[in-house]
Amino acid sequence: MNTQHLPVACTHQRRTVANGFASRFGSALAVATIALAAALATCAGCVSNVDRTREVLLTGTRGSYTAAILAANNITFPSERRIALVSIATAPDIDKQDQIRVMTVVAGNSGFSSDNRDVLIALVSNPACGGEVREVIGSRLGQMVAFSDDRAAVAQALIRSAGNR
Repeated sequence: MNTQHLPVACTHQRRTVANGFASRFGSALAVATIALAAALATCAGCVSNVDRTREVLLTGTRGSYTAAILAANNITFPSERRIALVSIATAPDIDKQDQIRVMTVVAGNSGFSSDNRDVLIALVSNPACGGEVREVIGSRLGQMVAFSDDRAAVAQALIRSAGNR
C-alpha cells in the first residue's frame, strides 16, 4: 500500500497497528517455541524412562507372570492397567523378579496416583511379597505415588504387612 498520499496521523496509526500485531504475534511465537522445546525435553525424558523400564522388565529370570506383566505394561488406559496389575500382584505364587517387574511398571507409568496406590497395596499385602521388595517400595514411594494421601495408604499397608510377618 502506498502511504505517501495519506495524512501523517493515518500513516502513524497504521504503523502502530502493524507493530502491535507483530509484537503480539512475536510473543505468541516465542511462547509456542518455548512450549515446544519444553515438550521435546519432556518427551526425551519419557523415552529414556521407557527404555529403563523396558530394560528392567526384560532382564532377570522369567517368572510365571512375566508375560502378563509385559502385556499389562502395554495397556493404554490406566484403570485397565490397574485391574491387570492388581490381579497379578495378588497372585499367591508371584516370585521376587515378577514382584520387581510389577513395581517397575508402576514406577514407570504415567497413570493415576490412586491406580498406582491400589497396585502397590495389593503387592505389599500379598504374603508372597518379600521384605526386599517392600523396602524398595518404601524407599521409592514418593516416585511411584503422587499424592500424600495415597502414599500414606501404601505406608499403612507396609506397616500392616510388617506386623503380619
